[in-house]
Amino acid sequence: MELEISKKQEITILTPDGNIDLYNVSKLRFALDKLHTEKVENFIIDLQKVEFIDSSGLSVFIREMTRQREHGRKLKLASIGESVERLFRWTTTSMHIDKFTNLDEAIRSYQP
Repeated sequence: MELEISKKQEITILTPDGNIDLYNVSKLRFALDKLHTEKVENFIIDLQKVEFIDSSGLSVFIREMTRQREHGRKLKLASIGESVERLFRWTTTSMHIDKFTNLDEAIRSYQP
């Protein structure tokens, strides 16, 4: 998995490319930890290029979801594919995240 980090309208965008699994989940975990350390509040994880997330990947999302909830926010995910959406639904994680059809919709959610 590769991980692109960019900014659009002062919002940090994390775009993983490939499966998020035991072998590469540390890249995403490190990036999220860095955002947390730098106190970045406005960010989106764009899952457009992710087809599969295993349990180690899911644990990173649950950890970040918990962090966001502790600060009165929800984790924002964009462009979730069907298999990944199913994983979030089965684990009841989906009720604790903000999901958006595409990145532009997620970005608009930050606008007043």
